[in-house]
Amino acid sequence: MSRANPRFRRTNLPLPTLLAQQNCFRIAVLGTADNQIWICNFDYIVQTPAVPNVNAEQNLTINWITAHLTNFRGFICTDTVVTAVKATCLTIPARQPYTNIQTTGNAGTITPPHADIELAVVFSKYTGFKGQHGRGRNYLPAIPQSFINSTSGQTNTILLTTAYQTFIGTLLSATISDGTSTYVLAITQRTKQGVAVTNGAAVLAVQLRTLMGTVRRRRIGRGK
Repeated sequence: MSRANPRFRRTNLPLPTLLAQQNCFRIAVLGTADNQIWICNFDYIVQTPAVPNVNAEQNLTINWITAHLTNFRGFICTDTVVTAVKATCLTIPARQPYTNIQTTGNAGTITPPHADIELAVVFSKYTGFKGQHGRGRNYLPAIPQSFINSTSGQTNTILLTTAYQTFIGTLLSATISDGTSTYVLAITQRTKQGVAVTNGAAVLAVQLRTLMGTVRRRRIGRGK
């Protein structure tokens, strides 16, 4: 233990406080591989503050599926399946989440096998704000074995460019709509479960990592 006096303490500046009616939603993409459940969370912030549409959660899942599911399926194997896309309002916890169950056209498109389910492709998300609150990560599981360099054990950058970068590009460029307002990719500052999010900011850049990471294990619904 450090004996420095005074002790060093890291201070992470908070993200900006959300304006009135500057609502945020979380899109959770759920799936299975090797009989295990995986989940990827993507947060969104409204571009112009407004009261959410009465059917916001349902509309956001439909919009996300239309804009991104094809590209998402483009980097997972045919034995990996997207089972549902769920939308939850982070700023109004009393709103009812909506789960869009996927039963057809939900499998990956890459020939198996995939790497161990614990391995994941990692990409980092950045807002215009410094500190740990100003950035986040996503872990994309079930990496196709063909995406991995057999010599170095690292991910193959050529295949990454054609698959993951396509998905990342649409994440940054495509907005999704709740039926009234449009939303962009964001990072929100984590709070206790059931407590409204009060801080967040739009994502300005995404960086794909060529080194593989390890899937983070946590309760469903937690994390950025």
